[in-house]
Formats: sequence, C-alpha cells, structure tokens
Amino acid sequence: MFELGVKFCGNCNPVINSKEILAKLSMLMPECKFTAPGADVAALLILSGCEADCATRPDFDVKTIVVAGLSVDLFPCPEEQIPNLVAKKLIAIKDKMVN
Repeated sequence: MFELGVKFCGNCNPVINSKEILAKLSMLMPECKFTAPGADVAALLILSGCEADCATRPDFDVKTIVVAGLSVDLFPCPEEQIPNLVAKKLIAIKDKMVN
C-alpha cells in the first residue's frame, strides 16, 4: 500500500475545499492510504486553502506535492481538476519508487 501523508493549513481564508479535494482524491486512488504525516510515508501532500500557503511542512525527505489555493506545485489549476492532477503526480511518484 502506498502511504501518503496529508498536511492541512488552518483554512482561515480558503478559496478551495481541501477536504472535498482529498475525498475525491481518495476515490481516484483507492490503493493509497491517506494518513497524518509521519517519517514512514512515501510522499507528502500539503493542502493549503489559499495562495498564502501557510501550512507548515514536516521535516521529511520525501517527494511533496503542494496544493495552494488554485495551484498545484505553483502551476494554476481549476479546483475541479486538482484531484486528477494530484493523482497523476502521485502515480508518477509511485512508479519511480517501483522502478
């Protein structure tokens, strides 16, 4: 099982629904276990509700995907496309770990 740590910001001024994005991502990737960040996770997903991206980062040396408002890894992305784009990035990370 591919274990993914998920870190949320405080959602003080969100422009996206982070929990809904995670729920859709969970449906797209049932082979992933979404959990609190820990040293044993394969990758890290940061879900910041706005572009300020104030979510703190755990100090782990793992691949990290950052959703900050309407962007994924600093690239603009409509909210409805965020789960699909994150899923593609996770699949790429997972594939690199296998090969």
